[in-house]
Amino acid sequence: LPAGNYRVTVNNPSGFTPTQTQPNAIALATGQNVDTVDFGFTQQQGTLGDTVYNDTNGNNTQDTGEAGINNVTLNLIGAGPDGQFGTPDDITRTTTTDSNGRYSFPGLPAGNYRVTVNNPSGFTPTQTQPNAIALATGQNVDTVDFGFTGQGSIGDTVFNDTNANGVQDQGEPGIGGVTINLTDSSGNVVTTTSNSSGNYSFPNLTPGNYTVSIPNPPAGFNPTLVPSSISLQPGQNFDTADFGFTQQPRGTIGDTVFSDRNDNGVQDQREPGISGVSVNLTGAGPDGQFGTADDITRPAITTDSNGIYRFINLPAGNYRVSINPPSNLPQVTTTGGTQQERNLQPGQTLDNVDFGLRGGAVGAANTALRLVKRITNVLRNGQPVNGINFSGFVDDPSDNNDNLLQQAGRPPVGVYQIETPLQSGDEVEYTIYYLAEGDQDLQNVSFCDLIPPETSYSSGEISVNRAGATSLLTNAEDSDQGTFYTPLRELPPEANPNRCPRNQTNTKGAVIVNLGTITITPDRNFGFLRFRVRID
Repeated sequence: LPAGNYRVTVNNPSGFTPTQTQPNAIALATGQNVDTVDFGFTQQQGTLGDTVYNDTNGNNTQDTGEAGINNVTLNLIGAGPDGQFGTPDDITRTTTTDSNGRYSFPGLPAGNYRVTVNNPSGFTPTQTQPNAIALATGQNVDTVDFGFTGQGSIGDTVFNDTNANGVQDQGEPGIGGVTINLTDSSGNVVTTTSNSSGNYSFPNLTPGNYTVSIPNPPAGFNPTLVPSSISLQPGQNFDTADFGFTQQPRGTIGDTVFSDRNDNGVQDQREPGISGVSVNLTGAGPDGQFGTADDITRPAITTDSNGIYRFINLPAGNYRVSINPPSNLPQVTTTGGTQQERNLQPGQTLDNVDFGLRGGAVGAANTALRLVKRITNVLRNGQPVNGINFSGFVDDPSDNNDNLLQQAGRPPVGVYQIETPLQSGDEVEYTIYYLAEGDQDLQNVSFCDLIPPETSYSSGEISVNRAGATSLLTNAEDSDQGTFYTPLRELPPEANPNRCPRNQTNTKGAVIVNLGTITITPDRNFGFLRFRVRID
């Protein structure tokens, strides 16, 4: 070049940005070689990235309030200069998300790229990047998002709702060992059990509709709170699926074991209860069936002095009540015999489970002895009290034996109840009639009668009539005809034929009369004995 002024320019190469240019003219001297006219270019680089986020509503878009997920690993694969994935010139990089779930792969030349992510623990992907990304020279692509929904849970507590208000209040304990079922919208069922505090949980659940249920409620409880269908959102922990149960009101079963004198199966007026009778109770348990493994057996109890028994604090269910009749009253007259079954509702009191008992045949198996007791006189100062008729037959509606004696032509005269007030010192005469029925003689028959309360045995006579013959008994003992046992004197042992029931207490005295053998003939099967007491 001859000496002179020169200017050099360049056409920028594609994909490059100039970093050094020659804006000024160059003065070239004669013979001068200027070798410093450089032009510098930098290749344009791009960026790939954006956010890994919790897609709580599962709509594949990061909405307002949906937070990023930190410390998630992402992988970048570039196809390299040949543009083909899986060849030796591929480019690989790795990065992790920051505290806001953001990530970036900077300094990338133009080309094809793929971004993958390692799924964070406990999350399910909702938005991925399955296709390759064509990055132009210097391009910043900030839309490579990855969305995940967290796995949710359903649970809370099975509790004893003691005040039955449907809310677990302070102090209301959980109920452990209860089986809970979780059913999804496809009908699939999984099961868990409440712990000792009543808590339960179904973890690792995907979004969807669920129901929770308790197939076998705890025995003796009624539900007060049952969760409805649950629509579980992505990543939601539904911890308010409570079950409340209140203990069912407890019930009572019982009534009376009584002496059914007229054999009609009903406790009529003046038919006394029988003390000391053993009563048993068996519950059918939750399955309602007797004889299975869940049956409930209560310890046997005995009737009190009035023949009353009670099984208390019983949950609702089916029950069987049974008795062991005493040997002197072997026959049960009430429906069901020695056992009765009842269905007890929550809080119900069943006070109609009676058992009527009566004695069987006295002596030979084919012979029965019927007894009727009447008041046949009242003396005041040695004279009969006026206004009371003791000479006629009076039917006692609670005792059918008197009708049977009347039909046999042996009417028991006297009254069974006195309306006229009596006074201290009055003497009351009692007569016990008997009628032997059957085809065999009765051997070694004896009567025992306790002196009534509020009276004392009179020093007067005891009369015994057999086949029309009357003999007198004094206060002295007579082993052949009768004995008066003074108050609190020990009654004869049961091995002795002259005995009173062992469950009676000799507080006022007792009269025991041995009649010996009663021969079953028309003129020997009937008789009576009588004694007097004084009103205290």
